[in-house]
Amino acid sequence: MSTTAQPTTGLTTGPASSDEAGLPGPGDRLRTWVLRDWAVNAGYPDSRACLAVFRFSQFAAARWGRPGRVVALVCQALNALALGVELPAVCPVGPRLRLFHPHTVIVNPGVRLGADCVLRHGVTLGNVVDADGHERGNPVLGDRVELGATCAVLGPVHVGDGARVGALSVVTRDVAPGVVVVGSPARPLTPGSAGTPQDTPQDTQHQPEHQPEHQPEQHPDQHRADVVPPTPAPSLPHEV
Repeated sequence: MSTTAQPTTGLTTGPASSDEAGLPGPGDRLRTWVLRDWAVNAGYPDSRACLAVFRFSQFAAARWGRPGRVVALVCQALNALALGVELPAVCPVGPRLRLFHPHTVIVNPGVRLGADCVLRHGVTLGNVVDADGHERGNPVLGDRVELGATCAVLGPVHVGDGARVGALSVVTRDVAPGVVVVGSPARPLTPGSAGTPQDTPQDTQHQPEHQPEHQPEQHPDQHRADVVPPTPAPSLPHEV
C-alpha cells in the first residue's frame, strides 16, 4: 500500500475565503459557512441539523481560539450522542456534503473530503494502525465521491474524483477517478458488466492455458493398410 503524499483536490485551506475550501478562513462569514451544505440536503432535516452543527464547530475551532475549540468538542459530542455521527471539526470537508440517513457515520480526524461528496449511513472513514501502534494514515477523498451504506475506507488511500464505493465494501487500496468498486476487498467492476467484479492479476495469472490434445503419429504405410478398398457390385446376367 502506497504511503506517499496524497492529492488534496478541493481541500484548500489558505487564509483567504474560498467557496471550495475545506476549513473556514478569515474571510468567511459564520452564516454562510454554517449553511454551505443546506441546499443539497433538502428533505433531510436531520442531515441539515447535523451538518449545521458540524460547520459551526469548524468555524468556532478555526476562529475563536481555545474557547472555540471547547465549543467544537461540545458540538461533536452533540452529534455523536444524537445521531451517532462523528465529524471532527479539524477535518477539511469541501462544500455541499450530503448525508443520506445520517446515523453511525464515523470519520477519523485525519480524513480529508472534497466537494460534493455523498455519505450514507454506517460509513466508516478511518486509519490503519499496525501491531506496534504505528498509524499508517487516513483516506483522502476527491470531489464527487459517493460512498454506499456501511462501507469502509481504511488507511492512506486516495479515492479519485467521481469514484463510487458500493454498499458493504471495504476499500484498502487507491481507487482511480470515475471507477466503481464493490466487495471486500473492494475491486473495480468489469466495464459493461452488471455487478461482476473485475478479476485482479492474482486471480488470472496462474490459470493454465488450454493445451491441444496429443495426437499419436501414424506411419504412412500403416495408414494405407487400414483403408479397405470398396467391394465391386456383382454383375447381373443378361437376358436372351
